Amino acid sequence: MSPGVGRGVLPMWRHWVDWRNGLRGRDDMHLSESVLLPMSPAYYDFQLHYDIVFNHHSGSNFYLDFQLHYAIFFNHHSGSNFYLDFNRLKGLNLLAKANNRYFGTACDGIWDNTDEVYLALAGNYSEFGMMTPGNAMKFDATEPEQDTFVYTDADYTVSWSHNRSQVVRGHNFVWYNQAPTEIETIGAKSNAHLALAESMLNSSIPLDGIGCQGHLIVGEAPSASSITANFARFAALGLEWALTELDIRMTLPETTALLSQQASDYVNAVGGCLASPACVGISTWDTSDDYSWIPSVFTGQGDALLFDSNKQPKPAYFSVASALASATVTGHYTAPTASTTTGTASSTITSTVSLTSTSTVSSSTASATVTVLPLRGLNLLAKANSRYFGTANDGIWDNTDIPYLTLSGNSSEFGMVTPGNAMKFDATEPEQDTFVYTDADYTVSWAHNNSQAVRGHNFVWYNQGTWRADLWYNTIGPAFVPIALTAARAADPNVKLYINDYNIETIGAKSNAHLTLAQSLLNSSVPLDGIGCQGHLIVGEAPSASSITANFARFAALGLEWAITELDIRMTLPETTALLTQQASDYANAVGGCVASAACVGITTWDTSDDYSWIPSVFSGQGDALLFDSNKQPKPAYYSVANTLAAATVQSHFTSFYTA
Repeated sequence: MSPGVGRGVLPMWRHWVDWRNGLRGRDDMHLSESVLLPMSPAYYDFQLHYDIVFNHHSGSNFYLDFQLHYAIFFNHHSGSNFYLDFNRLKGLNLLAKANNRYFGTACDGIWDNTDEVYLALAGNYSEFGMMTPGNAMKFDATEPEQDTFVYTDADYTVSWSHNRSQVVRGHNFVWYNQAPTEIETIGAKSNAHLALAESMLNSSIPLDGIGCQGHLIVGEAPSASSITANFARFAALGLEWALTELDIRMTLPETTALLSQQASDYVNAVGGCLASPACVGISTWDTSDDYSWIPSVFTGQGDALLFDSNKQPKPAYFSVASALASATVTGHYTAPTASTTTGTASSTITSTVSLTSTSTVSSSTASATVTVLPLRGLNLLAKANSRYFGTANDGIWDNTDIPYLTLSGNSSEFGMVTPGNAMKFDATEPEQDTFVYTDADYTVSWAHNNSQAVRGHNFVWYNQGTWRADLWYNTIGPAFVPIALTAARAADPNVKLYINDYNIETIGAKSNAHLTLAQSLLNSSVPLDGIGCQGHLIVGEAPSASSITANFARFAALGLEWAITELDIRMTLPETTALLTQQASDYANAVGGCVASAACVGITTWDTSDDYSWIPSVFSGQGDALLFDSNKQPKPAYYSVANTLAAATVQSHFTSFYTA
């Protein structure tokens, strides 16, 4: 973003512009970038590799442990880069997923890792949809002494990954050390594995696949065709396979020629998988060169991974991205489904986690019980019908509430983030010709690092009211509406332009006025793409789904899309079971009004949890308006929304407009 953005020029939070017009509403223009994505749950790896779903040692699936470190970074508006520039990345996991595969990484010791740049990159679902714990699940880590079991690091890794919508591939439940030779191509060792696999299958021993580690050397890596040919033999037995620990090391120092050869070698390794329908995915053995195991084992060698020690992508990264993008053979990988992804508001999961200040604990350490309700993945459910589900937030620049940040940044639940105030006029230009984008830039980068789209908010607005006395109306008159929309389109031809207001959910005087305004603008060739319905509702007074759908069918007939942009449904406190039940019904109606309309592209709630809602500060004695309570636990309304999204059959047309 250029620090020279000035009056009359739109800052480049691109692609989704919402303008709040005044007809008894608010005036605002929403600008934003987009990136949607995601997914969740588990694998296990037995070295001669049996794959099973990994469950917490107690038998319960351990999902949302919010007591986590949270990693965030951003590009500061001044032009200096804070840590990572994610705009250069291609999304390896998303590219792999297009052909029903995953792309993953491995990590080790994240329990007490404070390298936020590394954590953010390793936890970026767009790049890595599968996480393998390097050592946390090995025998010596889980049972350091006979009958003394320690699962702290393993549990943490699973929870950390799931909170980032990543699947976990369990690693090395049984192993010796380093194998003396490779199995990538046809040879004595792969032949032995083939004979072993066939023998096991003939004896009705369960076996699902073969894991090929792929610890290779620059200039000595096998061809793609030789890898494919080797594993075609295993596929003929009905087995799937995966590249599980890929790295390609070089003799240091690194040179341009070595990097170029490494890029070619990675293409061959990855290509061997992509040409095989039985290959379900690829994992690199850690994320960046400074975390690689190679230098500690092979003196004078290293730089084996796709990201360098500064967490910047190397030529091999882009060669892998190109190989994934050009793949045509479809695999069959789908993320495992855990029982915790569905359920009712009354179901719970309880896991006991050993808590100490270090990553190694004994069985005598104190335990704490973490009880969490299962989440359903609202954004994933919406995305199944080409919509998004989002949230809003405010002031995350200096927010240290880890549970809130973790939940708000969970792209499985929220694929769209709207900044509550960071993009408003008073925030971006507090004094004339003094422009401040710090909080806005941070929010955009934070969201993108969590694989979330950003819906810009309130570029032009007044407060509450009709055509009232404000800066825009007093200076320009009603013409400020087409002027603002036209200026936005001139600033970015791809921008989405919305008029956004409250109390327009159903047919009535205010929605009629908006319909007339929209028709007038379109007749005058003023650019307008959609209508935003805020949806600040009251428990027991919310409209029916059919009345909402019928209202916006009139706008859809003009060729406009629409969205619910600030949904919350407040109640008079104290909260009761009856009020929560009614709220759940009201939310189902509001969301149902959207999902029954092909023109409705998405739904955003106005913040994530009740303790962050704006309602109590404006409506005395009222609150508890959101889907999560103040403890960040899902309420009955959450499950009614999930059920409504899951039952939807009408497809919309939302796609992410941001391209990294």
